[in-house]
Amino acid sequence: MQERRKHTRYNIEADVLISHKEGLSAHDMTTRKAAIKDISLGGARIHIFAETPYPLSTDVMVQVPLPDGVTTFVGTIVYVIEVTENKQFDIGIQFSYISELDMKRLQYYIENLSKQDI
Repeated sequence: MQERRKHTRYNIEADVLISHKEGLSAHDMTTRKAAIKDISLGGARIHIFAETPYPLSTDVMVQVPLPDGVTTFVGTIVYVIEVTENKQFDIGIQFSYISELDMKRLQYYIENLSKQDI
């Protein structure tokens, strides 16, 4: 299988909040706790506990705590993998929107991670 990623992924262990819209109103957001497993400049892998996972192509908002503040991004779920039989899933999220400030935070964080890998 050929690798299709444009950006290098870096391991990260942190609790995150993941939200998605369930209804027609802007207030119909459902938020759950999850754990981020890796991140790049283009997306992230998130581990969730759920009876049913998010469907493919679902748009979600994720809040990631980084050392210099919380970074928020919006993305689309591009894969869902059941990792155990206990209702645990890894979901791949491709960024569709991240503010300029949050992108700078993320770039700075990833640059520091890449220096640690040397």
